[in-house]
Amino acid sequence: MKDHCETILSTVSEGDVFLAHMGHELRTPLTSILAISEALHDGVYGSVSQAQMRSLLAIKEGVERQIDLIADMVDLSRLATGPLQLIPTACPLDDLVERALAVARELARARSIQLSSEISPEGGAVMGDARRLRQMIVHLLIGGICAAPAEGQVRVFVSESADPGCLLIQVVSSPPGAAVGLPDIAQCDAGTAGDALKRAGQGRPAGLTLLQQLVHLHGGVFAARETPDGGVCLSVSLPLKMAPLETVPPPLSPQECLPTTAVAAAPLILLVDDQVALVAILSDYLSHQGFDVRTAASGREAVDMAEALQPDLVIMDVQMPGMDGLEATGHIRKSSNPNVATVPVISLSGLGGPGDRDRCLAAGASTFLAKPFGVKELEAVILGMVRPPSPR
Repeated sequence: MKDHCETILSTVSEGDVFLAHMGHELRTPLTSILAISEALHDGVYGSVSQAQMRSLLAIKEGVERQIDLIADMVDLSRLATGPLQLIPTACPLDDLVERALAVARELARARSIQLSSEISPEGGAVMGDARRLRQMIVHLLIGGICAAPAEGQVRVFVSESADPGCLLIQVVSSPPGAAVGLPDIAQCDAGTAGDALKRAGQGRPAGLTLLQQLVHLHGGVFAARETPDGGVCLSVSLPLKMAPLETVPPPLSPQECLPTTAVAAAPLILLVDDQVALVAILSDYLSHQGFDVRTAASGREAVDMAEALQPDLVIMDVQMPGMDGLEATGHIRKSSNPNVATVPVISLSGLGGPGDRDRCLAAGASTFLAKPFGVKELEAVILGMVRPPSPR
């Protein structure tokens, strides 16, 4: 175990090693809980009642909130030693806002706060790091909820700034019955910034600190003001350009991937992980979705099974005893059988350290998925990669 940890983390500082292992230990069980709740909700193990569905959704929301708290804790620690890695992609604004609202709804319900949003232009996108942008919107919303009186209102406004090439995100909290709209900044006293920050940070001060650090990392500007009606306006301006979304066809289902001939088999997936509970739930879910799933519990076993089975896809965990997932992926890529050497490999990791994704890709992985993840998120990645099966 020591040797394989040193292999994975050889380029990471001592502090990051600790954070990576701490994050892994916290994230791994959450992956199983999230996957089980989604599989139960989707009827993998039989039908569930409406009351049971509500409970499963509550479990899912709670796990996702815990995931966010872990990410915040780790990110705050990392920011103290150096900048985080940003991975820019075309991010749909409506998706960013909806995901952030989903995280904030539990807190809003507890305080009887009404949440709403306004996005301009509709269907627009921005070039940025999706995870960091969502984090910022989440913490703006949480700050607005904490600053709003009970039964008040919080609205998030996302638009292109008057400054060319900037994205403007504003969260406004209002008392009950007040008109929900953008306040006239000229009427907001700049001297109230300290009071606004105190109100916004009274429930989650660590989140507000992380928000300001992330804004600084992006080269943006954060501002807080109290509004004339007793509310609070939190705003972030980021130098990010709007980007058109390319039209991407929806992924094919496993059944649609199959040729029409009767001799075709379902896509064969080799699932490699030493976490028994996670392997069981992922295997059950993917089998329910129409895949042929085989499992391995170690890197050495994965290499042998890949040669014997010639799977359509390999899902490979990074941290395993003996031969780890990075070394196993390297052996698969060096196979003399071209069907094995070119098989798509999805690398799974709960380390979450800086450069973790790059190390997996450098080892030969086709793509990278960080733990914790939901079964639907994994399925979406699979459907974007699996090749049409050939008769076996």
